[in-house]
Amino acid sequence: MTQISVHQSASFSSALPDTTSDVTVSGLEGDITITRDSFGIPHVKAESEHDAFFGQGFATAQDRLWHMDYDRARAYGRWAEFIGADGVDHDLMMRRFQIRASVERDWESLSEEARAMFEAYTSGVNAFMESSSSMPVEYALIGAEPEPWDPLDCLAVFKVRHIMMGVFEG
Repeated sequence: MTQISVHQSASFSSALPDTTSDVTVSGLEGDITITRDSFGIPHVKAESEHDAFFGQGFATAQDRLWHMDYDRARAYGRWAEFIGADGVDHDLMMRRFQIRASVERDWESLSEEARAMFEAYTSGVNAFMESSSSMPVEYALIGAEPEPWDPLDCLAVFKVRHIMMGVFEG
């Protein structure tokens, strides 16, 4: 039997994102402010629609990057890359759903405004990954790093969450 030893000071606390410092990133049209209320819920204030979606992507990645990546890996049938052989059956099932091909077709039918929203959000997610030295502890536990986010990943996450949380089994 193998054992995993995790020391909180080295792994858990260092994996918490910095939600209080100013960060300089590229890709913004103006300044944005992300404040968190007493429940930790982020509120994005921006001068443009692009920057609002960028800020939402940044804040979501701060709070949920591992969960986003988990859903993306499951959607594309790549979960076994994270957990090994135990994920193969799930990946085979998910690949039969052809979510990658589905989101590619969906992308082509989106309006320019919708594409711009997803692209701005994606830029925010990637800006967080590029500017932060604190990634979720799950990556350290499995010896992985997050891949850059793609606008189509947003659609894939939506689909996998609805397939897996819906009633397709029935």
